[in-house]
Amino acid sequence: MWQKFKGLNTFLKVIIGIIAICFLPITLAVFSIEFLIKSIEAKNKGKIVLGCFLALLTLSCARTVYLTRSLDDKNSTQVNQVSSNKDKEDAEKKSEEETKKQEEEKVQTEQQKKDEEAIKLAQEKQNSENAEKQVQAEQTKKDELVKKLETYESIYLMIPASIKETSESNNAFELQKTFSTGRDVASKCWQELGDLKDKYSTESTEYKAIQNLQLAFFVVKDACKNGIKYLDKNEYKYYEKYEKNCGEAGAWYSDFVALKGNLN
Repeated sequence: MWQKFKGLNTFLKVIIGIIAICFLPITLAVFSIEFLIKSIEAKNKGKIVLGCFLALLTLSCARTVYLTRSLDDKNSTQVNQVSSNKDKEDAEKKSEEETKKQEEEKVQTEQQKKDEEAIKLAQEKQNSENAEKQVQAEQTKKDELVKKLETYESIYLMIPASIKETSESNNAFELQKTFSTGRDVASKCWQELGDLKDKYSTESTEYKAIQNLQLAFFVVKDACKNGIKYLDKNEYKYYEKYEKNCGEAGAWYSDFVALKGNLN
């Protein structure tokens, strides 16, 4: 074999040399077998024993090398396969976790929206109830004011009515007492209405209604004073002032009645 190799051209020698080096264990095994065959043909016992030993050794080495390489390739393939399967499992697990996370976030978002809508509806309901309560409170306050003003109105109407009734009896003393009582009552109501008026804004209808009734009482008070002076001094000018005061008081009272109607 070696002689045949030496007889080849350079290109073939290079090719065969590269192949021999790549498969060195097999190459050694082939040379060992060739050496054994030649030893057998030469009937050289020593070389036969050595050839058997070398053949077994090189074949064993070749078997070990290629078996190990095959196992390594197989293990490598298995490792790669296991690694690939693990990567695939990890990717699937990660995908499942991501999907689960997105679903949880979606549920949380929907729940948050529901909570916000519930809070908004509750707030709107509360605002509506508060507005309704405020309207009711304001109406109740107006009703109470109207009721109170009607009480003062009744007192106001009693003053000229009692003066008229007493004057028909032609009793100057009783008429003077009536004027005096009317003056004191009108003065007290005028002061009380002033305190009540200060609880409201000067631009409000309540304030203006109270003010008109208060002025009616104030002018009636002056009318009573002038009535007393007329009875004491019997001077007509005081009677004229009394008549004028009564007319002015009536005008203030009329304005009060119109404004009171706007409170309902």
